[in-house]
Amino acid sequence: MERWTRLVLRFRWLVVAAWLVVFLASLVAMSGLTDLLTNRFSLPGTDTARADKILEENFGQKTTGSFSLVVKGSAGSAEELVPEVEGAATRAAEELPTGKLAFVQPVSDSVVTAQIVSNLEPADAKGHTDDMREAAGEISGAEVYLSGQAAIEHDLDPVFAHDLKIGELYIAIPIAFLILVFVFGT
Repeated sequence: MERWTRLVLRFRWLVVAAWLVVFLASLVAMSGLTDLLTNRFSLPGTDTARADKILEENFGQKTTGSFSLVVKGSAGSAEELVPEVEGAATRAAEELPTGKLAFVQPVSDSVVTAQIVSNLEPADAKGHTDDMREAAGEISGAEVYLSGQAAIEHDLDPVFAHDLKIGELYIAIPIAFLILVFVFGT
């Protein structure tokens, strides 16, 4: 260990230069990383991806920037809930730029869903989630949920931020410290 330390100290500027090269190479590699990462619900080349392309080209809609308002009431209440769900979905759609209510329909005897479409990317649409939830409000005797890729991303952002903080504070920094102790022997 002592020999290693003396070698590093003797050639410290070379060590610093090597780390600088590694850092710059990491920046170059990192710049292309975003293109490789995806958080989409569909894969390129699938039927779903082709349908998404048709919706975008012909109707100006992106399924990834759209929302689903799901309302669950008591058994047998779906038909009675449709007008209230339509009103809630219309109010929510007004909070989303380019948002339009596409349809409202019962999907079971107790659940009604409304689809709100837009041409926004999820990163832009997710910022409107809280306003849309507030505008949709509550429906007496039913549970109201706003979902879709943008809403899910909005809800997961705090979780990811917390996990990133934990990873940095309790994993990355201690490992970096151990490497420094090992390399410099102090």
